Amino acid sequence: MAVGTEAQQRAWLRRAVGHQEDTALISNDLLDDALDAALLEVNRHWPLKLFGSFLTVADQQQYTVLPAGAYKVVEVYWPVVCSSTTWLNSAFQVELEDLLGDTDELGFRYPAEPALEAAYFRWQAYTRKFFGASSFIQSNNVVRLIPYPTTAGDTVYFLYTTPRFATVEDVDETHERQYRAFAQFQLHNVLSTGRGSLQEVRSELGVSVRTRAALSHKEAADRWETRFQGMLPMLQTSRNSP
Repeated sequence: MAVGTEAQQRAWLRRAVGHQEDTALISNDLLDDALDAALLEVNRHWPLKLFGSFLTVADQQQYTVLPAGAYKVVEVYWPVVCSSTTWLNSAFQVELEDLLGDTDELGFRYPAEPALEAAYFRWQAYTRKFFGASSFIQSNNVVRLIPYPTTAGDTVYFLYTTPRFATVEDVDETHERQYRAFAQFQLHNVLSTGRGSLQEVRSELGVSVRTRAALSHKEAADRWETRFQGMLPMLQTSRNSP
């Protein structure tokens, strides 16, 4: 379920920062800017992860695969048929895997020798590094297959990130807290430095009233920023640039 229409979200955001229908201070454009900024942050930190695919072209190593509007390619799955790694399924490897497996004889289990197991995995990593298929992602969009495919028509799958919500009206309840927290931070932050930072009001009769509106908005912005940061997903290499 969505968090409300755009008009409803504008009305809520006005009330959230302590105003009702004060369009002179908080215009619809200002509210839309805050909501759009919140939408961008939610999409960036909690993007959708989808699968895509492309077909290889013989002797072509570089491919531009990202769909329009998506963020970046996260991982590429290059099948064995595209490379020379089929030899890894040799009798030698099968023999090693049988040797490394736990055995059960008359109710007794014999674990594999740790040193032998470590040596096997080192050998496996070596062979995959120098003889196996791999890929290199550059510029978030371009995939380079290593080594280049020698056949055409092989399917290569990839994982990529894309915006979760298209508009502010699409935001669902699962991400409502993060979305509303950043919207309030954004608007309070703007009001602390813009027209909302009024510090003194003076009448024609010379009566003046000093306010702490700028400081109040700044304190509120700091609180909502801290709350939003506390809801961010666990730190990972792709968190800030999905």
